[in-house]
Amino acid sequence: MPTLDDAGPFAPEPFRRHWFRDLVSQAGMIALMNSVLVGLAAALAVLVVAPPWLAATVTALVLPAAIALHLRVIRHRIAGSAARVGAVLTSRALAVADPEPVGDRV
Repeated sequence: MPTLDDAGPFAPEPFRRHWFRDLVSQAGMIALMNSVLVGLAAALAVLVVAPPWLAATVTALVLPAAIALHLRVIRHRIAGSAARVGAVLTSRALAVADPEPVGDRV
């Protein structure tokens, strides 16, 4: 399966894609899980020194910010890949076979 680090045409029009499409991709699901872990870590860090309502408030602020940051990184990587489409396609040029074999030439 291709990943965001593969050198290849990944998306021809990266900025016309909806953010939800990026969120449900493989990279988006990993980003979502990482964001949840960041939110839980923030909640546990605040819960040690503050009341539970403050930990819940911090989590409610940190979680969407982490998701937005992860989505921004994903879209940046897709845009970078789309910008390299021309270079990748020319580096993968196929050799053209001789249309007329040597034995058939007059």
